[in-house]
Amino acid sequence: MAVDPAVLADVLDRLRPQLPGIEVDRWAPSVQGAVGQVVGVRDGNGSPYVVKVYPTTTPPAGPSRWPCWTPS
Repeated sequence: MAVDPAVLADVLDRLRPQLPGIEVDRWAPSVQGAVGQVVGVRDGNGSPYVVKVYPTTTPPAGPSRWPCWTPS
């Protein structure tokens, strides 16, 4: 099952403060996991990243819903 485009857009919006210019890349793994979906992305400088999106069974609860890695 692919990531819902609206959910992926929300995830990318939440990551943009840490990774300006982040956009979906064409990269994808040949096999997806049973729980989350892996999506290839690139930041505004063209650096590649991988985002793993997990489904939720509860309504959005605000910023804590999407804990994310923050570059150091």
